[in-house]
Amino acid sequence: MLSSVLAKNSKSLRFVIDTARGSWLYNTTGRKYLDAFASYSSVNFGHRHPVLFKAFLRQAERLSVFSRTSTSDVLLGLCEKISECYGDSIVGGRLKVIPMNSGCEAGETAVKLARKWGYLHKSIPAGSAKVIFPKNNYWGRTLSAVSTSDYSYQRHFHPVMPGLETVPYDDVSAMEKALEDPHVSAVFLEPVQGEGGVNVPSPDYFKRVREICDRRKVLLIADEIQTGMGRTGDPLCIGSYGVKADMVLLGKSLGGGFVPVSACIARADVADVFLPGEHSSTFGGFPLGCAMGIASLKLLHETPILDRVRVVGPRLRAELESLRKRFPHLIESIRGKGMLFGIQLAASLSPWEVVNRLVEHGIVTREANHSVVRICPPLTISDAELEFLMTRLGACFAEL
Repeated sequence: MLSSVLAKNSKSLRFVIDTARGSWLYNTTGRKYLDAFASYSSVNFGHRHPVLFKAFLRQAERLSVFSRTSTSDVLLGLCEKISECYGDSIVGGRLKVIPMNSGCEAGETAVKLARKWGYLHKSIPAGSAKVIFPKNNYWGRTLSAVSTSDYSYQRHFHPVMPGLETVPYDDVSAMEKALEDPHVSAVFLEPVQGEGGVNVPSPDYFKRVREICDRRKVLLIADEIQTGMGRTGDPLCIGSYGVKADMVLLGKSLGGGFVPVSACIARADVADVFLPGEHSSTFGGFPLGCAMGIASLKLLHETPILDRVRVVGPRLRAELESLRKRFPHLIESIRGKGMLFGIQLAASLSPWEVVNRLVEHGIVTREANHSVVRICPPLTISDAELEFLMTRLGACFAEL
């Protein structure tokens, strides 16, 4: 039973979590559930990964929190590690890191950078810079983020922020037309839309948008908060599209499932438009978070985790397609990439009711865009756990 003093600003499933380890969650009575959505990809490496847990304890014994009043050795280490891992993903190869906490903060950072860069380097008249977003985007719930939202419940928080406009996702013509406006300084895109329904763009979409951005002198911001850190089978999803960005946003599993950590990774000349004091955060770049970022990047890039995703991902897709064929009247399609999948339900089904029914079968996940059930377990899921997941999914749909 939930507390009567807990505000209802978030919708919760009908169980109270107590502990977690690996791919499993345990409620307060000890019943276990398979985590099939990895807390929106925040625990790509599973809960309490032993290597990350040791890194957490080591840094906690030294220094946990200190503001940017002084630069910690681990903050410098994180920046160097990000440069080593993702320098080739940024146009020109020279990057700088603005450390933040949440994915939404990283997004706000990118929008601020894009606006100022537009004024200084594209001669956009003061106060009129625009950033283009796709429809069905999701990058948080700040006032800027909900200003680009298509979700009707966010209209209670209008008026919207000016200078943030939307075009259809995966529509090159619409993007071309939007970028004809000389006031546009940046395009902000998810390589796969998560909350929007696990929407995967056409294979050449990002390349064509990159070409338009280059022609129109517009920055490309890749929101890899959910798709990064190995979720789609590559360190960054844009790598699978053969594209480099001007800014990349990292978050969620950058903190290893222990603490919130994010980063706006920008072309050095773009990052340099910030002057000291123009953008910061008390916890942005805090030592404990930086240590977890370093440990998470090492785990991703220096162990066989990505190889495992490339094996398990196609198998998971095949299993989900088999499920669709068994229940064609309940499942319209399967969408996804790597280990980020969405089950598009028939219009007769409520995804919220389906995810609650799945809890009864020992599976925890969440819905997306009012019609999709996500399937995105930890990248470390075992073969036996994957079999459990598919068996319970089948049992649940058989009851619907």
